[in-house]
Amino acid sequence: MSKGFLFTGVVCFIAFIGEIGTTIYLPEFPELAQIFAVSSTFIKFSVTIYFMGIIVGTVLSGPLSDIYGRQHILNFFLALFISSSLLCAFSSSIYPFLAGRFLGGVGAAGAPIIALSISAEYFKGEAYNKITSLVLTIIALSPGVAPIIGSIIFKTLGWQMIFYFLAFIGILALGLSYYAGIEHHINRREPKDTLREYLFFLRHPFFSYYLIMIGILYGAFYAFVVISPYIFRSHYGWTILEFTSVGLLLAIGNGLGPLIAKAFLKKTGSRTLIFIGLIIIAIALGMLFFADLFSNGLWVLILATFFIIGESLISACLTLKAIKTDPRFTGLASSLVLLGKMGSAGLVLVVVLLFPENITTVNYFILLALVICIFAYLKIRKSL
Repeated sequence: MSKGFLFTGVVCFIAFIGEIGTTIYLPEFPELAQIFAVSSTFIKFSVTIYFMGIIVGTVLSGPLSDIYGRQHILNFFLALFISSSLLCAFSSSIYPFLAGRFLGGVGAAGAPIIALSISAEYFKGEAYNKITSLVLTIIALSPGVAPIIGSIIFKTLGWQMIFYFLAFIGILALGLSYYAGIEHHINRREPKDTLREYLFFLRHPFFSYYLIMIGILYGAFYAFVVISPYIFRSHYGWTILEFTSVGLLLAIGNGLGPLIAKAFLKKTGSRTLIFIGLIIIAIALGMLFFADLFSNGLWVLILATFFIIGESLISACLTLKAIKTDPRFTGLASSLVLLGKMGSAGLVLVVVLLFPENITTVNYFILLALVICIFAYLKIRKSL
């Protein structure tokens, strides 16, 4: 096995680690509410608090990895991810479980940020676009693949084994990162420089629009993710195993966007691809407003998948541009991109707690995201 192939595989794997913990227990929401003897609001809040942890970890991990080296900071965040997963597995009530989810979010934040930072530093030109698109594909696939894995583990071994599994893959990621030889010191700088770097990105004429579009679309995506167990399992009566098809199509939709970007970005350009993504979202949304006419959830899931394809295509194009805004600060740029996504998703998931658990709620979040993205696209289209 060549060094480059191994290194690419490890980068993709640690990116996968950062995202899988979010949705791996998604199909079991109704059962977990019964196990912990709490309302569905508490279980949905466990996703919200996970995102809060990710926001905290995002603010810290990128700049710290720029200052102290990728491997050292990756070790710390993976260790936190492992220990918090074990805390969730050992929990006998909802409050230790929520604490474990928050700390797990903090720990999970470091992996995708450092993966994107490494790809930006080790690969140049067309190789950078290909590797980063692959990393983004892995990150995008994770929320869809995770529920399938979680469903299988839950049905065969019980809910605690889901979190033992997360701890195991965290340990595996630690070992693989050492074996691949991720450097300890790449771009050491003084901590005081980080503030100036934040200001650089905040003052950039287009970077803030990149973040707004990436964040608001990701927020709408997670509104669907969190409400989906109630749409398909409660409203349409799907079993846990039938619900795995939701994860499968989530994975397909999330994976297709970065793959399309990888295949056509050089020939077509990001402006055209983003416009196509907006058209896909608009068509899917228009049809989702008539979801009540469908007698089963399959058509709803197909239309939601088309929205996710459009969302992931736009996000992939904008992420590639955002991380390379300034090659000196790829770690911080990666942190800000993930912070934009998780901050928006976290805010949406707080608001979701106040609304009914149905497809109409999802539709209005998608509509809001589409309107904001069209406005932002008109502002930045000449820079794309």
